[in-house]
Amino acid sequence: MVLCIYCCCDISENHECLPVKDVPPLMNESPACPRLKIFCHMQSLPRCVVRHHGWSRTNRSQNILVNTNDPTVCFRVKSSQSTDCIRGNVGYTEGTHCWEIHWPRTKRGTHALVGVATEDAPLQGPYLMNLVGNNKHSWGWNLWTNMLHHDSENEKTVPYPNFRDKYVKYAAPDKFMVMLDMDQGTLSFIVDGRNLGIAFTGLKGKTLYPIISVVFGESQVTMSYIGGLGNTPPSLKALSRLLIRETVGRCHIGTATKRLNIPETLMEYVSNSRERHLD
Repeated sequence: MVLCIYCCCDISENHECLPVKDVPPLMNESPACPRLKIFCHMQSLPRCVVRHHGWSRTNRSQNILVNTNDPTVCFRVKSSQSTDCIRGNVGYTEGTHCWEIHWPRTKRGTHALVGVATEDAPLQGPYLMNLVGNNKHSWGWNLWTNMLHHDSENEKTVPYPNFRDKYVKYAAPDKFMVMLDMDQGTLSFIVDGRNLGIAFTGLKGKTLYPIISVVFGESQVTMSYIGGLGNTPPSLKALSRLLIRETVGRCHIGTATKRLNIPETLMEYVSNSRERHLD
């Protein structure tokens, strides 16, 4: 067996294995989404808001600890006898919400899943298993196998992303985004500003929480809430800010805004953004 240095997968059969920064061609490319662009350029939220949307200190397995000073960070202690989950502190019933997951590839293991769940989803299971998506109460993407799980005890798993080359090997980068649209009832994953496609549908009418499933000892996972948008069209203010940022380019946004001859408060509004990967 030959292991790839990027995703630790078996490449002894001469299957292509891409560096984490490259996303292979998809079978169906998702059209540009204005809401996604707004999320990628969205202003940094107050730290208190981000912390509020962090991990839950109560809805977790006993083997997962939440950082005392920063609830956006959780840590799994070593245990070979269980699969462990933790839910986010806030559940979403409407609007579109986006958060970033930072989960190093070297700390994932074979049953690392990211997704959403209701409050009825179990938070611990025996030994190694795909606990998120194991039943009807949760929906998850396995970052090792690139398979989608929902009620997988009774339903088949589905490959995701849907690459043109079904044999290509791919590992999601350390950081990626999750976008939950409760008005449309869909869940998608975003890598480097690129929508990998709709992973799940039929989520409308539920209250769903971010969730992860962990088996790797000493895994540390950070969840940073990016923001939420209502079901109304984006404001002219937000669209204008987006247009300016896309026109001048992220690399030059600081110097470019100084030449716009606009008030300092508006300059800060245009230039301030949490750093994210964009195409």
